[in-house]
Amino acid sequence: MLRYKNGFFLILLFFGSWVGAQERVLETENLPPIPFRDSLALSIPPNALDTIPSDSLLITRKIIVRDSIGDVKTTIIYNAEDSIRLDVIKNIAYLYGNAEIKYGSIELNADYIELDWVNNILYATGVPDSTGKLLGKPIFKEGVETYETTTLRYNFTSGKAYITGAVTQQGEGFLQAESIKKSQSGELFSYHGRYTTCNLESPHFHIQSEMIKAIPGNKLVSGPFHLRFNDIPTPLGFAFGMFPDQQKKRSSGIIFPTYGEERVRGFFIRDGGYYLALNDVIHLSVMGEVYSKGGYGGTIQSTYNKRYSYQGSFRFNYSKFNSEATELNPASINDFWVDWSHRPTPKGNSSFAASVRAGTSTYNNNNTLNFERNVNSEFSSSVQYSKTFTGTPFNMAANARHSQNVRDGRVQVTLPEAAFNMNRVTPFANSDIEIMRQLNFAWNFNLTNNISNRPSGRVPSGITLSNPSEIPADSIMPFNFETLPYLLRNASIGGRHQIPVTTTFNVLKHINVSPGFNYEELWYIQELRYSWQEDQNAVRLDTIPGFKRAGTYNANIGINTRIYGTYNLKKGNIQAIRHMITPNIGFGYRPDYSDRRYGFFQEVQINEAGDTRLLSKYEGFAYGAPSIGESASLNFSLENNLEAKKVAKDTASKAEKVKLIDNFGISTSYNFLADSFGLSNIRAALRTNLFNNAVNVNLGVEIDPYLTRLDSISDTGNVFQRRLDKFAWNNGQGLGKIRNVTLNLSTNLNPAAKGTQGGAATAGLNRMGQGPDGMMGADGMEATQGLAGAQNLADNGDLEAMMIMNSPFNYVDFTIPWNIDISYNLNYRRDGFAEADVTQALTFNGDVSITEKWKINFNSGYDLATKELTHTTISINRNLHCWELRVNWVPFGRFTSYSVDLQVKSSLLQDLKINRRRNLNDR
Repeated sequence: MLRYKNGFFLILLFFGSWVGAQERVLETENLPPIPFRDSLALSIPPNALDTIPSDSLLITRKIIVRDSIGDVKTTIIYNAEDSIRLDVIKNIAYLYGNAEIKYGSIELNADYIELDWVNNILYATGVPDSTGKLLGKPIFKEGVETYETTTLRYNFTSGKAYITGAVTQQGEGFLQAESIKKSQSGELFSYHGRYTTCNLESPHFHIQSEMIKAIPGNKLVSGPFHLRFNDIPTPLGFAFGMFPDQQKKRSSGIIFPTYGEERVRGFFIRDGGYYLALNDVIHLSVMGEVYSKGGYGGTIQSTYNKRYSYQGSFRFNYSKFNSEATELNPASINDFWVDWSHRPTPKGNSSFAASVRAGTSTYNNNNTLNFERNVNSEFSSSVQYSKTFTGTPFNMAANARHSQNVRDGRVQVTLPEAAFNMNRVTPFANSDIEIMRQLNFAWNFNLTNNISNRPSGRVPSGITLSNPSEIPADSIMPFNFETLPYLLRNASIGGRHQIPVTTTFNVLKHINVSPGFNYEELWYIQELRYSWQEDQNAVRLDTIPGFKRAGTYNANIGINTRIYGTYNLKKGNIQAIRHMITPNIGFGYRPDYSDRRYGFFQEVQINEAGDTRLLSKYEGFAYGAPSIGESASLNFSLENNLEAKKVAKDTASKAEKVKLIDNFGISTSYNFLADSFGLSNIRAALRTNLFNNAVNVNLGVEIDPYLTRLDSISDTGNVFQRRLDKFAWNNGQGLGKIRNVTLNLSTNLNPAAKGTQGGAATAGLNRMGQGPDGMMGADGMEATQGLAGAQNLADNGDLEAMMIMNSPFNYVDFTIPWNIDISYNLNYRRDGFAEADVTQALTFNGDVSITEKWKINFNSGYDLATKELTHTTISINRNLHCWELRVNWVPFGRFTSYSVDLQVKSSLLQDLKINRRRNLNDR
């Protein structure tokens, strides 16, 4: 490398240059000459090469020059692949062939650049080749802004620029213009401009306007504009336009509504309102809807995210509408729904989390087309707080729970629910005796208050009460403010202490023995008292307030081990088969707590004949009542696992293990102190895979070991039978009668799809449903996990993951060509000689990519008993580059509907769309 510094040659080279010049360093590399291409020979300005004046210098090597010039306070670095000509008279540098300028946050690349040090002007353009095509067009970068231009003129001192043929990205959009003037403040004024979110040189659509002003990082404002598709003008447009350009944070703005017509509620305008970016932590949107037949509603939705602390969302929906008074559509309906999700960032020794989903039982049917929400009748909510006391074995948790069945109106609220626990401690950990060294105990205390609009079950079966008005009828009460005082008075309140004491030791090295003792104590603030009323021939039930406790205990011992057996094969590709058996034997004892000495039961006359019955004083209470009857039971289970060792295909690989049976288990128990039917039902379960893990098999069978005798069958088909205290195998009936069989067979016809890249981000998202109201589907947990996976990728700069996060409900994975899941479910139930109840269903769902841009998703099933298709949904997605087309169709059934959506992918122009919907209300 040659370096000229502070020498005579440098003085001659820059004699007569400007007064402000302080230092210039030229660095040349010994590179071979770069031949001029045809384009360069035709495009170099006159007198640039053929007539080089004596006061100029032409260098045909790669040269890097650092200058500090005039009013410019930052070093300029420039180089060129072909040559650099320095005109020391005019103080202009000419750069040829892949030239580059670096100045602070400014970078410029072009095939031809002029650097005027006197006027502080930078000029750049491309050069045409022999065919006239312009090559090496200027690419100008200033900070985060990038401009692709035909020509560029830029002033170093003022920061102003004049650009022709410019293309620049503003946020999610692209601005193209014949010419752009850049002001000193960075504002762009374009002439004959086009704005689009399509990143092609010839975009599929754009907004055409004579004048567009862009404020980078803020917004774009245009004068009168119209919309063009493939450069074909349309009458769609407006007198002015404003488009936000907030790259790092959202901005407040109007949410444009959708419009349409429903047969029941009439014409509508809905989902329109205002979006408020209150600060960097919380955003809020307020939307409303109105119907021509008198209905209206509103939505308040908020998302919040405090980094390293918490994140969550809140949504409240309210709707009211009037319609013709029919059984399906009452004259007036008021509905509301609340969704709240709060997720803390794990840290410290305490945490708070919430998941709330609650509302009126008619909301889903009246306000959403989401299938998962419409067919799901159960919704639950919880708010949780937990804390660990550092340095101690103690911890606590407090919860508020809510469950709701929107079909029958059952509501249960648990408030509060608290738990105080002490983790297991080993007081004799240093003992030399194993049984003492392993001795441990714990303490758990639970407190609950259950409020339910369903009868608490405090009335024993077969009992007639003389005062039934104090107990609600066998029906579900409305859960509202009018019935709340009564529900609070009948709330089920209680506490429970549990102290388990266990130890373990080995016998004969391989047999594990685990004895244990459990003490449980129930705390209540009232008890039941029964009395026979002769004048009414009924039992009177009174609730006596006061602190009550019921302590119980039981003891148990468990014995288990593992037995291995291997069978070696001499022929074939199977080397050996290994069988693992895990037997478990347990014995437990529990006293009879109906004994009078405990005081937990009361012997009560129940009829005029003088018959008596033991009734619990804690019937239907929060944690139940102590059990009746002494028990000494032996529990037995046997689990089996079968594996094969397969010969490797080559000697360098290890032998492959193949699971033949994942698990086959059988279990039962026998109560030695039971007066009859001491043996419980025999249960067996099998879990395995077939055809190289292609088919998953789950089988469960329950067998009644006792003999059932048939007495008669009526003309109407009623079966009269008796279960006898005799074992079936003693009467030639084998193990007994099969009472229940469950079978599930499932397969994925494209197993390779499970391992595709991005599965962590999309697994939960594919199960997220969305109706017109934008609410989440029922499988919220899995959806949240999928969002977490997408968030992790987005944080690392994954563009696809960022798109998922911006619009998760509309994400479709086009990378998998096809994927089909098929499942067969069988449920068989039979009680003795009664007719068997058999249900069979075949379900299938998946997607097929017809082409690279077309994908069809489907979800359906077939009920083999009714021979009818179950609920079916079909969706078609078309990737139109910067646009997307979605068609959703429910062809038949209760929720028959369809919708067609054509809209721009970018969230910036998400209101540029066409919608057509028809749903269950359009009748």
